[in-house]
Amino acid sequence: MIHSLKISFKKYYDLFWLSGICVLAIILRLDHLSLRPLWLDEACIANPLANSLKNSWQGIIDSGNNAAYFYLLKLWYLLFGDSESALRSLSVVLSLLSIIAIYKFGAHLWEKIVGRWAAFLLAINYFSIFYAIQARHYSLVILLSILSYYYFYILLDNKKLKTVICYVLFTTLGIYTHPWFLLLLASQLIFSLFYGKIIKILISQTLAIFLSLPWIIVLWHYRMNGANNWIGLTSIKTLIDTFHYFAYGSVAVYILFGLISATLIIGYFESTKERIYYKFNNINFLHLDRRLALLINYLLFPLLVALIIGRFIPFYEAGRYEAIVLPAFILLFALLFSRLKNRIIIGLLIVLLIFFSYSEVRQERNYIISDTVNERSAALNLLSLAEDGDQIVFTGLSRPTIEYYLNHLNSDQKKIKKYSFPKGMEQHPAYQDIEAIIRNNGNAMPSADSLIQKIKSDKAGRVWLVFTGDNPFASSLKEEFDKQFKEQSYLPGPNYLIILYKL
Repeated sequence: MIHSLKISFKKYYDLFWLSGICVLAIILRLDHLSLRPLWLDEACIANPLANSLKNSWQGIIDSGNNAAYFYLLKLWYLLFGDSESALRSLSVVLSLLSIIAIYKFGAHLWEKIVGRWAAFLLAINYFSIFYAIQARHYSLVILLSILSYYYFYILLDNKKLKTVICYVLFTTLGIYTHPWFLLLLASQLIFSLFYGKIIKILISQTLAIFLSLPWIIVLWHYRMNGANNWIGLTSIKTLIDTFHYFAYGSVAVYILFGLISATLIIGYFESTKERIYYKFNNINFLHLDRRLALLINYLLFPLLVALIIGRFIPFYEAGRYEAIVLPAFILLFALLFSRLKNRIIIGLLIVLLIFFSYSEVRQERNYIISDTVNERSAALNLLSLAEDGDQIVFTGLSRPTIEYYLNHLNSDQKKIKKYSFPKGMEQHPAYQDIEAIIRNNGNAMPSADSLIQKIKSDKAGRVWLVFTGDNPFASSLKEEFDKQFKEQSYLPGPNYLIILYKL
C-alpha cells in the first residue's frame, strides 16, 4: 500500500507541485479582485462590449482597444456578464494558463525543476499579479508570448504541420493583441539566423504578418493619430525601471539569491545530460548553449530595440508594454534558482518571495480600501442627487469610468443625457491627438455654442459638468458655463469635480 502510494506520488509529483503553485497564484490574484473601481482603460473596453458584433471592428478602432483581447472578452462577457469581478476574472484565468505554459516551456528547454521554478516565480510575480486582476490585455500578452516562443523553439527542429500551425496561430493572435509582438518576431528571426532554419521561420512569420495586416494597418492609424503621445521618450532609466517592475517588491531577494546561484555556475554550465564549459575570457555567442542564448535574446532584443525606437518616438512606457518579455526574465531566474541544492537556502528563498509578494498584495488592498473618493463613489453620489432628465457633460478622461458606473449603478433607471466636449472625445480620449483637434479648429478652442444651445433647449434645466482642470478644453467650457448658468453645488471625484449648474 505504502509502496504504491510512493509510486503514485513520484508519477504525479510535478502535477502535485503545479497544482499547489496554481492554488497559491489564485489566492494572490483573488485577494481584492473586485475592490478597486474600474479605471480608464478597463472602462474603455467594458463599455463597448454591449455593442453588436456587426459594428465591433469599428468600435475597437474608435476606442483604441486590442482586437484579440476584445473579442475574447466579448465572449467572456456573453457567458459571465460585465461586472467588475466577471470582467477581471478572464485575466485571472489567462494568468493561470500562463503559469502552466511557462512550466511546459521551462521543462522543455531544460528539465522539470526549471519548469517548476518558472511556474512558481510567475505565480508570485507582482508585475504579473497586478495585470492579472485588471480587465486589460497584458495577461493575454504574457500567455501568447510564452506560446509563440515555445512553438518557435520547437519549430527550429520540427517540421510537423501542427507545430507550424500553432506557431503561426499564437504569433498572429499576439500581433492582434499588442504591437510589441512585431519586436518579438524580429528577435526570433535574428535568433534563427544563428541557430535555426531561417527559411522555415521566415515563411512562418510572413504568413503570420500577412494574416495580421488588417490590424497592422490599424496600428499605423493609431500611430499617425497620436495614440502614444502621452508616452515620454526613453533613457537608460527606462530599462532600469523595467527590471525593477519585473522584480517588484522583491528586488533585493532576486539580486541576493541570483548572485548566490550565479556563483554556483560561474565557469561552467551544467545540465542533466551534459556539461558545457565556457570561460568569461573566451565567450562566443555562437558557442553559448542554444537554450541560454534563446532566453537572453528573448529578453534583451525587444527591450533594446524598443529603447532605441523610444529615443525618437513615443513607444516604450516602463511598467506596461515590456510584459511581453517578462517570461524570459522569469525563465532565466528559474534556471539560476534551479541550480541551488541547499534546502535551507531554497526554503528561505521561497518563503521570502511569497512573503514579499503577499505583502505587496495586502498593501494594495489597504490602499484601495482607504481610497474613499473614486470613480465608483463619484458615480454613486451623482446618481443619488441626479434627477430624471438631467444632463451631464464630460471633459478630459472622465467619461468612460463614470459612464460604466452610471449604467451599472442606476437602479432607479434615471434618464441622464450625456455629452462630451469636444465631441471627438466621445471616443477613447487617450487616442485623440489634442494638438490635432486644436489645429483642425483653426488653432482656437472648439466652440461650445451648439452644446450650450442643446442644454438650454432641454426643459429640465439642470446640467452636471465633470470638470477636469488639466486640459484647456475643460477650462474654456467652464468659463462659458459660468457665464451662461448658475453654479449650485459640486461633488468630489478622484481627479475632477462634478459641478451642478442650473439655467
